[in-house]
Amino acid sequence: MLQIDDVRVGYHRSTVLHGVSVDLPQDGVVAVLGHNGAGKSTLLRAAVGLLTPVGGTIRLDGEDITRRKPHERVARGMAYVPQGQQSFPHLTTAENLQLVADGRRRGKEAVAAALDLFPALRALSNRRAGLLSGGQRQQLALARALVTGPRIL
Repeated sequence: MLQIDDVRVGYHRSTVLHGVSVDLPQDGVVAVLGHNGAGKSTLLRAAVGLLTPVGGTIRLDGEDITRRKPHERVARGMAYVPQGQQSFPHLTTAENLQLVADGRRRGKEAVAAALDLFPALRALSNRRAGLLSGGQRQQLALARALVTGPRIL
């Protein structure tokens, strides 16, 4: 499904990843482990198109997406949940999820399924996202991503 082959990527003139390869098969799970500064986030940012590799290829279902924009990758079923604040703090939990669901086929069903995975959020549906704890905000960020129906998260 997703193949990252010999990717080299970094920031400005500093290369962080030197020839990294990862293969994520259909219905597979891959864990990326490493110490702080090892390049885990850099690898994920390259996979979703937030960073452009200086070398190597990224393929989704056999198609080279190395130079594709992030929104094109999202349209192909990729979702990314970075660390940190990933919600609209002045909107409620329910409004944050509804914002993602609007305009999607089966949006209400997707929100219900996400809330089934994170039942604590259901009880907090009327609370503003900015008032949630850090862990609750991370759950909300994951739920928002899941509402999009990603093939790859």
